Amino acid sequence: ACERWQVFDLGSLLSKLPGRLGPGLQGLVNVILWFSQLLVLIGYTTVIRDSSYDMLPEQTFLRHKWLLTFLTGVIMIPLCFLDQAYLSFTSTLAILANTYLIILLVAYIIIPDMLPDMGNQAVLEPRCIFGVGANSLPGIVCMFSLLMYTVIMQMAIPPMYKDLAGRSPRKFQRCLLVAFVCLFAIFSTVMVCGYVAWGSKVNSNILNALPTDMWGNAARFGMMLCLVGCYPLNVKPMVAPCAREEHVEHVDLIESKTAPLLEKPGRRSYGTRLPSCLIVASCTVLSSWATNLGSLNAMNGAIQVIGYGGFIPGAAGLYLLGSKTSMEQLMLWLLMAFATTMSVVGSFATDNNVEGMITDCVLTM
Repeated sequence: ACERWQVFDLGSLLSKLPGRLGPGLQGLVNVILWFSQLLVLIGYTTVIRDSSYDMLPEQTFLRHKWLLTFLTGVIMIPLCFLDQAYLSFTSTLAILANTYLIILLVAYIIIPDMLPDMGNQAVLEPRCIFGVGANSLPGIVCMFSLLMYTVIMQMAIPPMYKDLAGRSPRKFQRCLLVAFVCLFAIFSTVMVCGYVAWGSKVNSNILNALPTDMWGNAARFGMMLCLVGCYPLNVKPMVAPCAREEHVEHVDLIESKTAPLLEKPGRRSYGTRLPSCLIVASCTVLSSWATNLGSLNAMNGAIQVIGYGGFIPGAAGLYLLGSKTSMEQLMLWLLMAFATTMSVVGSFATDNNVEGMITDCVLTM
């Protein structure tokens, strides 16, 4: 659709939809983007707080989760006003931190002595290889929401496609295939290694499960630095509408790989400062009650799937790609119906239901 209409950001593409459908979907995208980013920032704060807590000595006065949550918010506010150029290191750091974490998890499986005794029976329980049954359905729905949270990137695809050398839909499809194969390998390694090492009681935030030794703390510290740098980049798209509304004549908007619209580097919009402070303050307060990162991310995935996984590709396919056969139209309508169903059900099924998996397990190791 982007190639057909020669527009390369999600907002412009949706504006090509007929009648009121375009503005309606644009409003839906903005609502999903805002709530999704809010949950992302709460998750970032939770990870930074919990990792700091585990790294600090037990007797230090800073080792209070409410205090670490507050300090995280205080640090993030000035960082949100930095030029994005100063935060460009985060992409490289994210690759390094995740690579180290994956290697560490694999090492725990290959070299069991690296993993200290956890002092519980979860490590000794048999590991389920395959299971099927009605008791597992809530966990399967939760897993679907979590996978959608990790792979949904429709808001970033149009500008990425525009920057692709010698771009064509077929070439971009090959790139996506390679990317998703790599993601499958990464996700599978993390999930399998975490489950084999810690059993069904493994924490939804794998950093919390790591031992507090040199190796585990190195993983926590690297991920903390990565999230500190990524946090302001996720605030930008949330405050972008404020910049457009208050300073339209002074703000240039460009396409971005991380959000539909961001401010051009080197230009400041003072209309975004108060909203940025309010967003950080809200996330800091809400993070005080966020203890389960898995449920938080599952809720986020359920929110995203109805828009990014259903209505946006469905509407683009129905109205922006020319004539289609009756079967193609039916499949697009089914896609939107399926995404809506999974979004509604996933909003309630935010727990992986370990007990159901154990009950329905038919093959263990």
